[in-house]
Amino acid sequence: GKGFIVLKEPQLEVPEHSVSLKIGGLRNDFAFDKYDIKAFKTSQKRLASLIEAAETQGLDEKAHGQELYNALLNLYKSFGENTDLDYSLANVSMNVQKDDNPVQLQLDEGRLGLEIGGFISDKVFLGTDFGFDGLVVKTNEPHEALMPQDLNFALAVRNIPLEDISEVLKNTIQSTSQNPKMSDVAMMSLMMRLPAILSQSGTLIEMRNNYIG
Repeated sequence: GKGFIVLKEPQLEVPEHSVSLKIGGLRNDFAFDKYDIKAFKTSQKRLASLIEAAETQGLDEKAHGQELYNALLNLYKSFGENTDLDYSLANVSMNVQKDDNPVQLQLDEGRLGLEIGGFISDKVFLGTDFGFDGLVVKTNEPHEALMPQDLNFALAVRNIPLEDISEVLKNTIQSTSQNPKMSDVAMMSLMMRLPAILSQSGTLIEMRNNYIG
């Protein structure tokens, strides 16, 4: 499903630090395809309990490592075929009143996005984008002129063969647990195999609409 959440003109005042923040609008757009929130919460709790147990109890390395791996894999798979989150804000004004160096910040628009999915079709993709436009910072510091007014960064990795990588990782975990002295050799073997696996699956890296000015 798809949806959005909008907050109009939220404000924040922190008198003890002489900070005031005003935002013209804050928006969150989201889209989910086969996202399993129940499986996500179950995997999240299981992962947290395993990490806590590792810190407080003496556990068998082989069994515990395999359980951690399985919980983490199930957590990723709960994202389903597509989870897309986008956050944006507009008309931001912030003032920090310092005796020696007051700071004023103005921002026309800021954005942050995250996309993850392909876990059912085994064509996993991970992507993020971050940017802003119309940034103006006024301060007494000499580096003020070096601050970019506009910036955008977008990166995505597509066609990641999760099942193949998972199998190789599982075998590596098992071999290092059985023979810790061979961990360096196992990791080297893993690093040598990964490029071939990614190449065969047509994994690609996308960088688009990147700029700074």
